[in-house]
Amino acid sequence: MKLFFLSLFSLIVLQTQAQKIPDENVFETQLINPYKDYPEYPKRDFKYTKADLEIRYQQEENLLQGMVTYTVEPLWKESEVVKLLALRMQIDDVRINNEPASYNLQDDTLIVQLNGARSATQFKLEIVYQTDVSYGLHKDRFGSVWTSNQPYSTANYLPGFIHPRNQMPFNVKFDIPASMEVASVGKWISQKSDETNGRKIVNWVSSKPIAITDFKFAIGPFQVDEIQFGIKKIRLYSYKSKLDTEQKNQLLTRAYEQLRRTENTFSREYPFESLNLIHVMDSRWETKSYAASYGYIFANQPHQDIQIDRIVIAQWFGVSKQINRWSDAHFDVLWQAWFQAKQFAEQTSSADNLSLFDEPFVSDYSWNNFVKNTQAFLLPENERWYHAFHKSAASILDRSTAVFQARDYNDVFYRVTGRLFDSLYTAPVQEVEQLNLNAAIVYDELKHSVSIQLSGDSIAQDKLPFDIEIVRQTAKGRPVKSVKVSSFEKPIVITGNEEVLNVLVNVPSVSFQINYDKPSTFWLQQLRTETSASLRLDAIKALSETEPDPDFQLMLSDMMKAETEPQVIAEMVHTYASLTKGATGTDQFFLDQFRVTNPLVKKAALDAFLNYPENEAMLFNAQQVVKVEKDTSLKMSALRVVQQHMDSAGFENYLIKQINAEKVFAFIPSLFKMLTFGEKVELTDSKRTMLMGFTKDSYPFEVRKEAMFLLIEFDLFVDSNDSTIFEWYSDFDPRIRFALLNKLHRFADEKQRRILENRLLDEYDFRIRDRLVELSRYKTVQN
Repeated sequence: MKLFFLSLFSLIVLQTQAQKIPDENVFETQLINPYKDYPEYPKRDFKYTKADLEIRYQQEENLLQGMVTYTVEPLWKESEVVKLLALRMQIDDVRINNEPASYNLQDDTLIVQLNGARSATQFKLEIVYQTDVSYGLHKDRFGSVWTSNQPYSTANYLPGFIHPRNQMPFNVKFDIPASMEVASVGKWISQKSDETNGRKIVNWVSSKPIAITDFKFAIGPFQVDEIQFGIKKIRLYSYKSKLDTEQKNQLLTRAYEQLRRTENTFSREYPFESLNLIHVMDSRWETKSYAASYGYIFANQPHQDIQIDRIVIAQWFGVSKQINRWSDAHFDVLWQAWFQAKQFAEQTSSADNLSLFDEPFVSDYSWNNFVKNTQAFLLPENERWYHAFHKSAASILDRSTAVFQARDYNDVFYRVTGRLFDSLYTAPVQEVEQLNLNAAIVYDELKHSVSIQLSGDSIAQDKLPFDIEIVRQTAKGRPVKSVKVSSFEKPIVITGNEEVLNVLVNVPSVSFQINYDKPSTFWLQQLRTETSASLRLDAIKALSETEPDPDFQLMLSDMMKAETEPQVIAEMVHTYASLTKGATGTDQFFLDQFRVTNPLVKKAALDAFLNYPENEAMLFNAQQVVKVEKDTSLKMSALRVVQQHMDSAGFENYLIKQINAEKVFAFIPSLFKMLTFGEKVELTDSKRTMLMGFTKDSYPFEVRKEAMFLLIEFDLFVDSNDSTIFEWYSDFDPRIRFALLNKLHRFADEKQRRILENRLLDEYDFRIRDRLVELSRYKTVQN
């Protein structure tokens, strides 16, 4: 069984360990230190049975105002105070059973004195509060705000007992601008507009208890599309111009099909009142895309259909289960990945399509690794393990409790397999070893003999002995000779009775990278006759290092006309450019290749333009590429050509105009990097104005970050513009705040100290805070 987990999933089975219940002080420690994982067994003095909320979003003031009324049942008669986590909040009023209550806010913990309510079987706890839109609520350039799924983020917009074991129904009234829509958990009930103030009240209800950590919402200028799933709805919230009708239908259909598949697999109905999907443009560091009945589809991450799959699967496995530590992949992710891999294989013709999981989406490498490591599990001989896992998971779903641990899975899995486990961790995907084998080939024309001297790195030597195949291409055919290689000391000599035109070395049983050193005539024959495009590509790359030869240039030009593989043609163009080196009369050849539609060939021609610094036709074509082309590599090649034809001042003005006119935001950081900054370069007003414009939050993260970096590197803010710098270090986007810490050393010591002190008081993203603490300690030691 241990081999089963190691070989199929690259996971490690750990021995079951006794779970230690924390002492009474643990939860209080967690309340004032919200950067750690949730304790598995928090100290609970109260049961929260319902939450009634009113949330008002003031867009212009960047303010969230709320009133929450909890229905509370004491678990212990001796409980004297209620402690709730309330990060960065202003508490305006607290009442118990509609009577004023004594309270104080200490270390982000709201402490409410119960007084006469301590002996009641039930009481109402009402809290009026407000907070600015900061960590816990993302704000984007479209005017939307949407909640984070990071640990403890709920406490930034809702005071409460923040733990996934705290579950209750939610009834929420959102007061928002009339031009906006709101998505939340549960289902949409109603809305009422007030034309006098341009606002509306939208009511969302989750009758099914959900964890307070799953209370999420998004407010923005969304369009709402929906389809019916039985008696329930699937709702999609998206920006008007970002998805067309067909794309929205595809996403809704994908969610519908995945809901149906998962229901059918377990004969279990979808557990919530509706499924609400929010399409946002940027993941903003989010690694957990799902909550109860709620999920984000991130436009800046690949495979949106598979993002939906994960959101849906998590409604059964992920939302309702409590994992030992909040940040671990653990059992929920294992099951999501296992089920996803199985379904994906059933829907596609080849398991090779799982290669798409090489790309991280939702920035969750652990989930990708689980999926990649389950490929062996898809083989027919391992089908029985799937049935065992499926049976045990279905049994868990039959349990009455909605929250359970991975160890609950042990009970059922033990009955099925005879083994048990308690926790899992993710092993990285097994990397394929790169084995390098060098083959130096010498040909004796008089004796018609070929001498092949093999050598290899330490990994290759570990594989000895191994068999190789030597393929000789002669005038009469391609004879193959098999040879066992026991050492690399002596060359392999093959003698024939006719001229040898080429030699290839193959290693049938092991995937070696063969590095050849052989005569140019052999490479030329390989380029002429090989049917494999990869072998022709190897040949032209090798020939590019030969000395200039007019006959070879003519031959290469003729072969290019017969070549059909774009990658080989592009390499031929590169080789031709390296041989001609801008010789007079050769420019028309590259202008002709530039007119080819394939981007690889066009880019190779543009690179060759650099050999002709005073050619007006090439300059004109390069400028047209910069102006209209969307391919990043082509634009960069064209810009280098334009740069070659202009002096530094002229190119700077040209580049600034292009940056301001650029419609593809993703390309702007590459344009920034072509601006020349240094000690002797003056920061012109046009350059400064342009860069400052791109620091605004209407631009994507990468654009803003690179503009800020360039301005800081030029020492623009070392002794001035304090307000601008502090605004940057307090930016809404946590990635900006984190990235700018890498530029802190550019400022004077006093400014560094002020920035660190300011952020330490106000930073609630645990990743940034850890870095702030690290930098503060370093500065203290340094001083």
